Amino acid sequence: MGRLRKSLARKIAEGDARKVGMRKLTEAAKNHVQTLRTLPPCPRDLTPLQQEAWNYMAGELSELGMDFGMADALTLRGASVAIGNAVAARREINKCKDGRLRARFELLERKSWELFLKFSDRLCGLHPLGRERISAAKSDVSDLASILNAPDEPEKVQ
Repeated sequence: MGRLRKSLARKIAEGDARKVGMRKLTEAAKNHVQTLRTLPPCPRDLTPLQQEAWNYMAGELSELGMDFGMADALTLRGASVAIGNAVAARREINKCKDGRLRARFELLERKSWELFLKFSDRLCGLHPLGRERISAAKSDVSDLASILNAPDEPEKVQ
């Protein structure tokens, strides 16, 4: 698998060890997408368990003093849904007597935790290296809130 890449901020802090050129590193830092200071409020269409997961993780992330972008909010939404589904499945497992139904809930719980790990891994934005892989146009906070709080529209079949 190899060693993890260093984040751009870490490369700048350590100096030019690979002789890439500090000018190139500082230019890359200038071109880095500027993000929001805070996350938008919890989306209304999440279930209570998912909202609880959102509020908990948003509080933990805000204490880190990180900047947040649209990718972070969408990643947090996906992670919250995965956690909520995993907790709901675990509650059903604890109540379930039927072996087949229990096995289905165990599969749902396992898949939900796998999905959470994918959302929180370095590929999706909550990790500093994931942030460097994401390039997006600057967005307005009101646009982000409207996207997250919009109800799901059914796909139109032609």
